[in-house]
Amino acid sequence: MRKRGDWPENAVYALLGVLVVALAIQAYVLVRAVPEPQLMPLTARQASGTVSFRIIGTCSGPISQGWNLISLCANVSNTNITAVLSEIDYRYVMRWNETAQNFQIFSPLAASNPFTRFETNRSYFVYLNSVSGSIEPNSNTNPDMNITLTTGWSTPAWPYEFDVNFTRYFNSTVHRYHMKWNATTQQFVIWSPRAAAPPPSLMFVGDGQFVYSDVTNVLSYNKTNLTT
Repeated sequence: MRKRGDWPENAVYALLGVLVVALAIQAYVLVRAVPEPQLMPLTARQASGTVSFRIIGTCSGPISQGWNLISLCANVSNTNITAVLSEIDYRYVMRWNETAQNFQIFSPLAASNPFTRFETNRSYFVYLNSVSGSIEPNSNTNPDMNITLTTGWSTPAWPYEFDVNFTRYFNSTVHRYHMKWNATTQQFVIWSPRAAAPPPSLMFVGDGQFVYSDVTNVLSYNKTNLTT
């Protein structure tokens, strides 16, 4: 296990435990109606890797079989989930509820769903049935954004068509942890400014993310500042 330096290891497991319990409860309800596949196991082990999401042009990349944590890296005009994901064989879409600190699950096979549209300022988990897939909606680039992050875990999007080092917008004064998802190992990658040897801090086009905040704050994306 990677040495974490002076940041509290028990706090990390406690925070991840919230994700595990929330997912397990909601997975049980949904899987009773829609049997397979099993919902993802969430672990606190560190890993390295990248997840990307293909839309068009420079906003492109692979989406792999299993769970993928993604953002919409373009300003999609039709945000209906069935429209955006019309070209891929997917089973579930999960959205993090910042207020309740648990997941909401969308399934195209469900009689009703807690949400039916993507929001460009959020990250989402998408479960892909097939080995790989891609989507190509008509879309424009996203503008500068201000995203409110609540106390606890939030899932702000990385909504742009270029890669970035997330330390350029991660505010260690109010942000404690950053998590990405490794689609190959199906595990979270945990980053902390207090870690002795943190994993890579790159966000690739289409990546989604979790950010843990000690207080409610505003994450500001300025495209000019992020690219210069």
